[in-house]
Amino acid sequence: MISDVKNLKSRRFTALIVIFAVAVLLFSTASTAIFAESEQFTDTATLLEELTNFAAGAENTSVEEWINGSLSRSPELNEWYAIGISKLHPDADLTPYATALESYLQNNTVYSATTRQKYGLALIACGKSDSNFLSKLVDDTAGSQGIMSYVFALHLLTNGAPSEKFTPENIIPVLLELSCEGGGWALSGKSPDVDVTAMTVQALAPYYNGYDAVKTAVDTAILRLSAMQKEDGGFISYGKPNPESAAQVILALTSLDRDPLTDEAFIKNGRTALDAISNYRLSDGSFSHEQDGGYNLAATSQTFLALTALTDHGQSADRSPFFLFSEAPTVFPTLDYSIADTLSDKNNTESGNPSGDNSTNNGEDTVNPPKTQQGSYKLPVCIGVSAVALILCAVMFLKKRRAISDYLIVIVAAVALCLAVNFIDIYTPEQYYGQSVTKENPIGTVTVEIICDTDLTGRNDAVILKEITVEIEEGETVYDVLAQACRANGIVLDAMSGSPTGGVYVRGIDGLHEFAHGDLSGWTYTVNGEQIGIGCDKYTLSPNDKIVWIYSNTFGN
Repeated sequence: MISDVKNLKSRRFTALIVIFAVAVLLFSTASTAIFAESEQFTDTATLLEELTNFAAGAENTSVEEWINGSLSRSPELNEWYAIGISKLHPDADLTPYATALESYLQNNTVYSATTRQKYGLALIACGKSDSNFLSKLVDDTAGSQGIMSYVFALHLLTNGAPSEKFTPENIIPVLLELSCEGGGWALSGKSPDVDVTAMTVQALAPYYNGYDAVKTAVDTAILRLSAMQKEDGGFISYGKPNPESAAQVILALTSLDRDPLTDEAFIKNGRTALDAISNYRLSDGSFSHEQDGGYNLAATSQTFLALTALTDHGQSADRSPFFLFSEAPTVFPTLDYSIADTLSDKNNTESGNPSGDNSTNNGEDTVNPPKTQQGSYKLPVCIGVSAVALILCAVMFLKKRRAISDYLIVIVAAVALCLAVNFIDIYTPEQYYGQSVTKENPIGTVTVEIICDTDLTGRNDAVILKEITVEIEEGETVYDVLAQACRANGIVLDAMSGSPTGGVYVRGIDGLHEFAHGDLSGWTYTVNGEQIGIGCDKYTLSPNDKIVWIYSNTFGN
């Protein structure tokens, strides 16, 4: 009897270990996916219908009423919707919206070059290619606001916007010159940003089969986008998961006649970019910018474009690039690199500007492989944790440890470690720095510069960051711009909350800290030449503000 009891206990412990091993290994294998929604949501038609009902409003029962109603009442907020409607309902009369937008532009000053360009693109999509607003738009804006102003300039030129200075053949080399080493594009720095890369691909898509250099650059960028896709099918821009990035990737892929829902390069753990977007869907059909957040215009309107592109993909076997509203180019003259050469010379002599060392503008086929996908370490780590836990349980069993609590401790510890691995993203300096942010609703630009006293020991240059231009959105502060500029340009920022002025306190920039050169040494900032007596995260910026961060030996002077 005693022997039978011992054998029964032995079999129970053996079964426990086997069950534990299977459970933990299964958990490890699926661990990177369990944090996404359990149900994949790829019903494009349902998502689009519910989003359209939200955007159109309860008072609008047809596309025509939507155009004449809420769309035209606030034309400055609805350019993406107007463009999407032009693709989804090509027979719809968008003249009322175009007229309202022209009226808005005549009576309001729009500071942001890229915003003006988007409005111009919306006018073309609405059939107003002859609008006076377009007459000098490309000449006045191309290149004035960094890479995105070249991207939208190319969209405009491709769709027939007039220009005396620019053609697609001299804008394309500029974009190729601005590509990051290894593929992709960013506002600044050397690491590609998802949004900027996808939007640049969209602009180059009409020329994909016309120029070998474009095909090479786009193919490499697509590889980078695939490598940057997360385990839930989504994407991260500027350190945050968001639906807009996934929407832009969908627009890029469909513009190249690739289906994001079936393309194996863009399916991770069985999940697509659309699955990731659905995680941000709200009950009323709109979308949030972050999970558990509230309604966001940019997230909702850009998702509308992505869903429209997916719908068009299902209806058309020969779909043109999404932002092509005129005939597709059939003639491809020789690319003119003169503007790109000038840009390259400038970038090689001025710090703080992107892509000074790039070489993709020559159209060579040799490219660097994409960086390892962030998060790819998670599955091996979880498997390793499970293996160690299994070994520990086996050792305890062989040593005749019979207390179930001992095994439970190991199991709980293994599960906790796997959870921690999935919740925490670990970035190398190369992955973190160089990341830029795309502003969806910019109100203008500001400049920022970081300098220090010339007599500081050990500093070879008084200029840490030469003056650069940064887009801002409503409500952004001096600290927001500093943080973005530092990350995009690989500058280490050391800041803490709880300064004497009640805001964020900047202790160090680029390794230069307070008190390093005397009791009065430290960082201060000016806006338009004036010192501001509040925390840098409390001062709200306006378009055209000039920010200078200064490290001084005599703080306050």
